[in-house]
Amino acid sequence: MLRQHTWVVVHNMNRLLYTILILTSIHLFSCQNDSDTETSLDKDSKIKMTNMSNWHPELIPIMREEDYHTHHLGMAENGFLFFGYETFVFPNGFANENWQNERVEYALVYLFDKNGNHIETKYKLAGKTSDISTGKTTQLLNELLLELGKVEYKNIAVKPFKTIIDGIEFGLIPNEEVKMIELQPSNTIAFGEPWDGEYDT
Repeated sequence: MLRQHTWVVVHNMNRLLYTILILTSIHLFSCQNDSDTETSLDKDSKIKMTNMSNWHPELIPIMREEDYHTHHLGMAENGFLFFGYETFVFPNGFANENWQNERVEYALVYLFDKNGNHIETKYKLAGKTSDISTGKTTQLLNELLLELGKVEYKNIAVKPFKTIIDGIEFGLIPNEEVKMIELQPSNTIAFGEPWDGEYDT
């Protein structure tokens, strides 16, 4: 009887140990799956955050509008993309009185490679509005455009950029606060969602 009782005890202990082993294995497997799931979610979150930080596309579409801000837009005969326009700036800040004496006018042509990278800025300083004749800035812009040779007017898409002229920032400059790409200085026009080439003035 004693030997039979001992066998029963040992048998029951073995079954108990086996059960504990099975439960431990299940628990460890479950923990591993939870860990993998959290890692996967973390990776997805990082990817989403990375994408969200780029609030504008790499290339900003610009639609050509004849006889308006984007009239001089297209491709030169050497394959470079171009954007020519007239602009102004108040170096000392805007003044309500005698603003013509404070405003300085420029003619500019931005050049980009086929991938939309800004490669050069051609510009001419027309002078203070009070000192130049009507149409002077337009004349200077036309001279810059003639240097491009034969051109094809068309829509283009380029990357945001910034360049300094006479200590002033020019270019297509991102404004994080309003989520717009602004043509500076003077914020002449601005591009934003849905990024279809149209612009606000």
